[in-house]
Amino acid sequence: MLRRRPTKIVRELSVITLDPVAGTIAFTSDRDHSSDTYKVSGLGEFAAKGRGSLALAGTGEENDKKVEVKITITLRRNLYTYQKETRLPGQDFQFRDGYTFTRKEEPK
Repeated sequence: MLRRRPTKIVRELSVITLDPVAGTIAFTSDRDHSSDTYKVSGLGEFAAKGRGSLALAGTGEENDKKVEVKITITLRRNLYTYQKETRLPGQDFQFRDGYTFTRKEEPK
């Protein structure tokens, strides 16, 4: 297993705006003032249980080319994961980036 040590620290404040009526979620960054909006599915089950997975779908840009974006967010009792996949038209989705966070203490 390859483990990488961080070589830099990145600080960013992201504001997440969820519109359950429209079925969208938007991420706005204070770093570059960008805002990305995605269609979201899985809200009903997520709201009922207070945890689970959300599937986000939208578009974005990589290397000056338009790509389709698929993001999976999973929230468990003490674990949060974020995985982003992208694809160029006519190609398969490929892993772009992912993050896993654990709570210091599990919620009661």
